This record gives sequence, structure tokens and C-alpha cells, in this order.
Amino acid sequence: MGFFKKVLAKSGLKSAEGIINDLSTEEFYKIVLSASIDRDATRESLHISDRYEFTKAFEKRLRKENLRLIESTSDPEILKQLALSDPGPLFSASRYKSDDEVRIAAIRKIDDEEFLVSLLSKQMAEVNSAIIDNVSDNSLLFDVATNDKYAKKKTNYYYYLPVSLRIRAVEKITDDDLLSEITLKSDEIKISAAAAKKIQNKDLVMNLLLNNDFSADVKKSLVSNLDEAQLREIIDNPKDLRIWELALIELGDSDFTGNYAEKGSEDLRKIAVKHTDDQKLLEKIVRSDKSKDVRLNAVEYSITDNGILKGLLLAEKDEDVQRKIIFKISDDYVLEDLALNCDDSYIAHTCLQRITDSAILKRLNNELPYKHCPKCGSYNVHYTDFYDESTDLFCYGDYCYNCNYKYNKTPK
Repeated sequence: MGFFKKVLAKSGLKSAEGIINDLSTEEFYKIVLSASIDRDATRESLHISDRYEFTKAFEKRLRKENLRLIESTSDPEILKQLALSDPGPLFSASRYKSDDEVRIAAIRKIDDEEFLVSLLSKQMAEVNSAIIDNVSDNSLLFDVATNDKYAKKKTNYYYYLPVSLRIRAVEKITDDDLLSEITLKSDEIKISAAAAKKIQNKDLVMNLLLNNDFSADVKKSLVSNLDEAQLREIIDNPKDLRIWELALIELGDSDFTGNYAEKGSEDLRKIAVKHTDDQKLLEKIVRSDKSKDVRLNAVEYSITDNGILKGLLLAEKDEDVQRKIIFKISDDYVLEDLALNCDDSYIAHTCLQRITDSAILKRLNNELPYKHCPKCGSYNVHYTDFYDESTDLFCYGDYCYNCNYKYNKTPK
């Protein structure tokens, strides 16, 4: 009796999966070879009418057989064959796509790292990750991180690897000299920053930081690698203000920062006040510092106490700083008090425009005659031009910046 007649005799009225699973390993691989030549003819010979059911059962069985083979073998040639995107008719369930699950299982058992790196290509995210995870040779990982072959270019579609995967390669490198070279030479800032963060030699980090002009991200990575003594050395000898600021942040000594905020040079005070949270010290600085930029930074970045902000607003003479303070106040009751009681008309009206609390606005609408929104009561209303959706026209009119209500409209 011929092979397919034997198979047919076994099949009866079973499902496609039942027919495929009843085959012995030898019988199944004969089916695989036959299907690689003519899949429809093979399906029909098994008396399976549904193409989809046949393909699903066929691929499921082949994946199972391949995974079983991978688990049982240590033959490098078989493992390499199964790791290929096109492993050949004996191992491939489809002429058009590889089985990533099978490839990854094979990759994890392969010791030839050069072979693994040679498999890297754009189309296989999970397979690429498995390859990188299974490579430990620093020079191969360095090549993945730096080789132009993997960079994003029009001429390079097949081999292009996402930056995240190349960073993964960087993170596995343990050689400080290679990491230093990546930091200095990579065209990708994120790759340079990842390499900088991995360098273990603190003296090498310090040398790179002080003798090269890096992007902010790379500087930040390098500074994060310094010890306390090195951070204090940078802070005590300010040269690059960005590096100085990063060192100040990394050190995280509030007393040290506060001292510079109050007593450093103007450039250092402008930076230090951004990283000080001592509200009383900041109030003292804003009241006494002659530098407008220092006062602006202290308000914008650091002062959060609404009571302190109110007091500073009433004492401040510079309109830019006043405006910065007004827009930092978050308590509508403080804004209401200023709107009603401040003698400075600019401060009073600007505070009035900042109020959003509906109960306060309702109360104020009965007391203050200024123009306000008929819908929400906000005083943040301005005459301007705008597109009116209801009429499909560009108009002039009053626009409420609190609730976006448009009224008193006149077509342009």
C-alpha cells in the first residue's frame, strides 16, 4: 500500500488537526517535503478540504516537531539551520515567513556569536532581541552599537536596527574603553548617553566630561556616574554652567545649593534658585537680590507657597516679576483678595483675570463692573478675531479664555 493510502486509511473522518497529529514523525516529515513542492496536492491527498484548517494544523505540528528537535539536539548545524529566516523545506511551515518562536529557541542554544550577529535585520524585532541577549562578546556588541550598517539610512533598509536595540547592545558592553569610544563617536545621542552611563572608571568619566563638548543628555549620563568628591570638585570650580547645574542636582545637598542660591555669582545664583526648596530662603532672595533673572527663576521654578507669593507680589516693583508671581499663585481666594484690595490697578486686574472658581466669580460679578463672560463669569475676556463654528465665518468679538465662549460677534 502506498504512503498516502496508508495515511488516508488512518484519517477516517477526523479533523485536519487529528489527521496531521496521527502521523508518525517520519510520515509527517514526508508530508512536509511533499507540501514544499505542492501544498494543495498534499492537502488533497490527505482528504482535507479546508485550506485554512490544513495550514493551521500543519504549522502547529511542524512548530511542535521543530521545538522538540531543538530541545533534544546540540548539533550546531541543525540549530543554525533552524535559526535562519529561511531554514529550508524540511523545517519551514511556509515559503513566505519564518517561525519566530522556533528561531528564538534555536538562537538561545547557539554559541557561535558571530553567526548570530550576522542574522540581525530590520524585519525581526523579537528575533533581534533574542540575538542581542545571547551575545556577550564586547567587540561584536560594539559593532552593533556603532556600525553605520545598522544606522537609519535610505540605502540601508534591510539592516537598519532601531536605536533601542542598539542601546540594548551598549548596555551589555563591559569594556570601559569601548564605551568611551561610543560616547565620543556615536552620531546617535541616545546611544552616546547610554554608553556614558555604563562607564565604571570614574577618572575616565571625569576626563571625558571636562575635555569634550557633549550634548546635554550625554553630560547628564556622565555626571550621574561621578562620586561625591568629584561632584563637589566640579561645583567648587565652575567652568561649564550646564555641567555645574547637573552636578548640583546630582549631589542633592539642599544646604550646599541654598548657599550658592544666596551667595554665589549671579550666573550660579540663577541656577541654584531653581533647585532650592527652602521657601523662606527663596522669599529672602526675591526680596533682596538685585538680579531680575535670579528673582524670576526663584518664582518660576521654586516658590510654591501662595502666602509668600502674595507678599512678594505686593513688594515687587518690576512688572515682569510681578506677572510671573501672579501666574504662579494657584489659590483663587488669594487672587480674589489681591483683586479687591490691591492699590496697583495692573496687579488687581491681572489677578481678577486669573480667577476660575465659579462661586468666587459669581460673587465678584455682583461687586465689580468690569467686562466678564456672560456664560462662566470669568474676567479673562478679550476683544479679538476668531473663527466662529456656528456661522462658519471669521469674526471680531469677545472671547472668554476660561470657557472659550464667543459673543458680541461681528463678521469680518
